[in-house]
Formats: sequence, structure tokens, C-alpha cells
Amino acid sequence: AAQPKAITISFRQFGIKCHKTTKIDCFVFTIWFLLMLVTLFGVGYGLIHIGYGIHTFQHNESITHEICTVANYTRHACLQLETETMSNDTSALYYYQYTVYAFSKCGDNSTLSLRHSEQSITTECDDDAYLKRQQEIRCFVGDCHHGEYSLVGYPDYILLGKQDIELGCIVMIVTTIPFITFVSWVYFCYRCGPK
Repeated sequence: AAQPKAITISFRQFGIKCHKTTKIDCFVFTIWFLLMLVTLFGVGYGLIHIGYGIHTFQHNESITHEICTVANYTRHACLQLETETMSNDTSALYYYQYTVYAFSKCGDNSTLSLRHSEQSITTECDDDAYLKRQQEIRCFVGDCHHGEYSLVGYPDYILLGKQDIELGCIVMIVTTIPFITFVSWVYFCYRCGPK
């Protein structure tokens, strides 16, 4: 009877080549291939998050304390829960969102809106705006092209940057060490072919 043709598996990267392979060799090669894919994904994912963290730190360095001038505001009707009050006067209450100029940093062609994460601070209901047009206030401004300003600063930026860099490093380490360990074991300890 004709003998089945031997399967050839090559670990040329490690100086190992098997002409007669066993099921164990195929299993080892499959694990090596899967670990390589996981490692490539982990390295890519980690580098992306490290890049996000570096970009966040760079953006944080551009933040300055400025004198901003109120350009305009929009008025929104308050939505009061019926359990809080049964008064009909709530229909006359509004909350206000302001846009400002930062002339010294962004010139007079760029209007800045309050950061989305801070908008809940300015949603207190009132019957009149607490800031008037052309009124000057102190605010924090980052890159002008982002079109945002802050009333309290950007303390979360440093935390977010650290979290991204830490996550990227952890993912790279967790996915790289098993691959390196397995490759070292294949190169130094494993012998392919019939035992």
C-alpha cells in the first residue's frame, strides 16, 4: 500500500524544520500561530492606546487660563419632575448654555462651547441668565480648533492619559510574554518529528 505523503512543518524563524511530523507537531504549530496572532493584536492595541495617552498629555500642555468674553447663550426650558413641584411657574424657568470668545488665544473668529462633561453644571433652572453678553469670565482653553472651554479646568485629562498608557502597556506585556516564552521553549527544548 502506498505510504501517505509526510507533512512538512517549518519553524524556519527558529532554525527548526520537520520533514516527518506528528499530531503533536501540528498542535504545537497551531498554538504558535494563534499566539502570534494574539501578540500582533496586543501590540497593535497597546500602541494605539499609548498613542492616545501621549496625545492627551500633549493636549493638556496646551491648556491655558484665559479671560473669556461671553458671545451668546441659548435658552432651554427646564423639565421639572411632577413629584418635585406641582406649581405652574416651572414653565417660566430655563437653563442657559453659553458660548464665549477667547480673544487673546483664539482671536475673534472662534467661538467656544462649554465642555460636554460640564454642561450639567450650568443646567440649574432660573428665570434669567446669570451671565450676560460681553461679560468677561475666567475660563480654561485648550486647542482652539477643538472649540471647547472649561470653567473648572481639565483635571481628568491627566488621569485619562495615564489610564490609556497603563492599559496599552499591560495589554502588550500580557500578550507578548506568553508568545516569547512559548517560542523560547520551542527553540531550546522542543524536538519535532517522531520521538
